[in-house]
Amino acid sequence: MLSDPRFPIGLWWPPPPQETTAAAYGRIAAAGFTFVIGGNGIHTREQNLDMLAAAEANGLWALVNDPKALAAPAAPADHAAWLANLQEASAAYARRRSFAGYLLVDEPDTRAFAWLGELSRVIGEVAPGRLPYINLFPDYATAAQLQAPSYNAYLQAFCTEVRPPVLSFDHYPLLADGRVGSTYFPNWAAVRQAALAMDVPSWIFLQALGYMGHRSPSAAEIHWQANVALAFGAKGIMYFTYWTPGGGEKFTAALIDVDGNPTATYDSAVRINAQVGAMGARMRPLRSEQVTYTGTPGIAGLESFAPDRWVAGVSGDPVILSRFSTESGDTQEHWLLLTTASPAAAAGVDLSLGPSVTAVAEFDAAVGRLADLPGVGRPGLHCSLAAGAARLYRLHA
Repeated sequence: MLSDPRFPIGLWWPPPPQETTAAAYGRIAAAGFTFVIGGNGIHTREQNLDMLAAAEANGLWALVNDPKALAAPAAPADHAAWLANLQEASAAYARRRSFAGYLLVDEPDTRAFAWLGELSRVIGEVAPGRLPYINLFPDYATAAQLQAPSYNAYLQAFCTEVRPPVLSFDHYPLLADGRVGSTYFPNWAAVRQAALAMDVPSWIFLQALGYMGHRSPSAAEIHWQANVALAFGAKGIMYFTYWTPGGGEKFTAALIDVDGNPTATYDSAVRINAQVGAMGARMRPLRSEQVTYTGTPGIAGLESFAPDRWVAGVSGDPVILSRFSTESGDTQEHWLLLTTASPAAAAGVDLSLGPSVTAVAEFDAAVGRLADLPGVGRPGLHCSLAAGAARLYRLHA
């Protein structure tokens, strides 16, 4: 799945077993998703094969949840039987082109890392090319939940013991009182640093519904979460959730309600995924160099903007200004992504470009290509952003 040229856009809580059909998964594909993660009652071999068939019929990938195949042996003597079961399961799933790998666990603590590292290694042997996917806690988890003295220690232990091919986490920042969680940017900064150090892609779950202590997000707020992810160098996003969960946490409607009907959030996701999918695909080869904030005072988790030879100054509304680079033949390309600092407010900014910039091109997500901006270069560039939006520019040296 990681070699697919499409930007990974996934979902958790897919249609339940009785709704696992090609038509239901066609609706998922029509919304711009590229993969699904098993759950919502899908966990047996038969259910997973139905999910894989429905995904394959619609050009989707799927990460299966198979507790029986993945459960740790009860005793060392059972290891051979467990390995045989995992080999059998992987062989069955691999008959489907949609088989992307396994969901190993969601939000493990450090006590599970040694086993998860071993399980990931074995999956690499019995199911080559398939992901051993793990999703981590956010930084507002307690020390008891993490089983670590700090979030950075938790991340470091995971990276050292598991060596994951993807660094994935969740952080749901849209609180019921109207605020954005204060550690959202610091959490992203810690994951970005860890992913760059390991040279692996980072993924995040977007909050797509309301639940205990968290509000139901607007379209702009979902779009903003996706663009903040791009600003921090994310190489994939996922929605929490697609199908609305039942149970006692009093979830508001997600993209699909509990009765299987599309909601207004589904319609918003169609538009968001088209824009983010195009921009994310263009940004996948880029390396995150810097994530800065142009407002005063600063914001925790974001460096304050400082002039350099690419951007000499910024005036106007506060924005997140991210720098990226990539090698292209014998030259190095430089890129800027501008994102609104708040999900609720539009922004207008003027950039004074530095001496290294001779011209600017903007990526047009609607058509999927760059367009030179006539007459724009030194000395400046004006950028207008709707609430939650982002713009991507390539700087010509």
